[in-house]
Amino acid sequence: MPGRGGPATSSLSTARAVPRFLQGLGIGGVVPVAATYINEIARSDNRGRFVLLYEMIFPAGLSAATLVAVWVIPHYGWRAMFLIGALPVLIAALLPRKVPESPRWLLAKGRTEEAEAVIARIEREVEESTREPLPAPRAEIPDEKGTGRLADLFRGRYLRRTAVLSGLWFVAYYVNHGIATWLPSLYTDTFGLDLTTALTFSLISNAMGLLGNFLMALFIDRIGRRPSLIAALTGASAALAALAVVGASSGPQVALFASCTTFCIFAINAGLYLYSPELYPTRNRAKGAAFGGLWNRLGVIIGPVVVGGIIAAGGSLRLVFAQLAVVAAVGAVIAFFAVETKGKTLEELNS
Repeated sequence: MPGRGGPATSSLSTARAVPRFLQGLGIGGVVPVAATYINEIARSDNRGRFVLLYEMIFPAGLSAATLVAVWVIPHYGWRAMFLIGALPVLIAALLPRKVPESPRWLLAKGRTEEAEAVIARIEREVEESTREPLPAPRAEIPDEKGTGRLADLFRGRYLRRTAVLSGLWFVAYYVNHGIATWLPSLYTDTFGLDLTTALTFSLISNAMGLLGNFLMALFIDRIGRRPSLIAALTGASAALAALAVVGASSGPQVALFASCTTFCIFAINAGLYLYSPELYPTRNRAKGAAFGGLWNRLGVIIGPVVVGGIIAAGGSLRLVFAQLAVVAAVGAVIAFFAVETKGKTLEELNS
């Protein structure tokens, strides 16, 4: 029998890593594309609500997965969760027939007739669902500027937009995963809670995130993108700072303040999925949203590593939460430089 760390163990680790790598590629690709698509077909006056109600699918899915895990893992083990997670892939087979291509993208590619056909289909479906005639279209829409090259993200006014967006994405996911990755271990290893209680606390945090997402959807078109992001980042920083001050002395205490943080962080993440595609012209919209996604992946990696390094070095939980609070506060400062997009069409923002 091979010893620990032998060829069999190495092969098993590789076999596990490859599917997870492919899963990460798929999820990382579909998220910015979906956000871009919905931005392009939504009306400018309620685009925030429309997109963010869609974004509620993510925290709803996390909450549902945690709820299922509370029951499934103790009875059937963690492998069963992977089987359950594979079932929604079947929905992908229905997408080509049910989801039309973005008319803005078709126009950008010179496929005018196809774009008109898609618009006619959307208008027909809207009239059938609302039973009201659509308002007359605007007589003139300004043309968007941009060549479609990646370098355009770093030129002119887009340089500021890309810099601000990158910073916000990094901060949001650094804080989010810095907390989420280590909370189960803190509950069980540090505070001695049983697995079911730890999963229940995680479920409460995800439910609070769902609520934050919902409230962001209701108010972001009224308040605006920039004030909403500033308020949510400030709230996350305050919750983390409070946890650092009180000392994180018990599992329920951590769960309370972590849930407050999740409430704010999920709202930020949802807001950024709306905000990112708004900042770029059609030729570069997906690239801009995906570039922001690159920075959120860096936050996903670095946040847990830093938290783990602090814990491994014997640092206190006060220090863990204090540094997360500082990062969130830096994000709030970055948000002050964000361009407001409320109520403007995508063409107006990028002409």
